[in-house]
Amino acid sequence: MGSVGGLAGEPVRSARSGRVSTGAQLDALSGAVEDLAGQFALQPLLHRILRRAVALLGAGAGSISTVDERAGTYRKEADLGVGCQEGRVFPLAEGATGAVVARRGPCVFDSYSEVRGGHVDPADRERLHATVAVPIEWRGDVIGVCVVFSTDPTTRFTGEDVDLLGLFARHAAIAITNARLHREAEERTRSLAVGAERERVVRDVHDTVARALGSIITHMDAAEVHDPAGRLDAGPGAPPPPRGGPRGPGGGGGAPPRPPPPPGPPPLGA
Repeated sequence: MGSVGGLAGEPVRSARSGRVSTGAQLDALSGAVEDLAGQFALQPLLHRILRRAVALLGAGAGSISTVDERAGTYRKEADLGVGCQEGRVFPLAEGATGAVVARRGPCVFDSYSEVRGGHVDPADRERLHATVAVPIEWRGDVIGVCVVFSTDPTTRFTGEDVDLLGLFARHAAIAITNARLHREAEERTRSLAVGAERERVVRDVHDTVARALGSIITHMDAAEVHDPAGRLDAGPGAPPPPRGGPRGPGGGGGAPPRPPPPPGPPPLGA
């Protein structure tokens, strides 16, 4: 990442006092508030907050990470002035971020070499000196850490620097929380849309099946009305029933032939 020097509108430390004027502090904080308005993309917001914080403290580098205490890890979200490690995940027991979470409060180091398990690239370590890190908190939980590094070996961070960095950490907390809420809302919307589409498909299938069954029942009822003799029950290919009873020997219909009468008595004198 590049140097933070030369940014338009950024405060400059007073050569007389070595501190940023109150007006410059208010301008930087107001700018951070304006950055938050209507913005939900997390990384761009954190980059802008970090740039303002590093410039306000007269430092040369910094980083902001989000913390997942349940998983025991933290994720680098924004780097400035040091080797880019954005997107990488580290154990929560390491680095300045791990020290802040363990202490549940700010940490100040006179030299970055005092930071246990720091993850800054070896090429950048030699030029990093005093380090200040503050928690990014939301409703009592540490959701991130903001770290600022000095590249001036004579600089030492004070309690005033901790307080100033804490103000930017509050803005970072709002940015992180807003981004999370926005992402959850989008996921919920997509889930509801998928559920609504699934219900629509189920309704369409149900309606199609219902119409098909209704059509079948209607055709069956109509067939029974036109076939009172019950030929539908006889099965396919069955011969129609006789209309006039069994056919006689001549093939005609009607009643069966009568049997011949019994023979009478023999004639007399026969």
